[in-house]
Amino acid sequence: MLRKSVIIYRIKTIELMNSATIQQKSERFFYNESLKSLFIYEVQIRLQIDHASLTSAFSAKLF
Repeated sequence: MLRKSVIIYRIKTIELMNSATIQQKSERFFYNESLKSLFIYEVQIRLQIDHASLTSAFSAKLF
């Protein structure tokens, strides 16, 4: 269930940011990180959707 949620939020974030680079980076992040990290990632993307001003902070964490 957590994985499904992360995928949904990741797609929404990519749509907002409209960046193929972010898509590649986030995909790699999603498959390489542990379950705990995926949960943190999900929370960060929720914030990204709610507050577009967090783009730089989110990108820094992702990269």
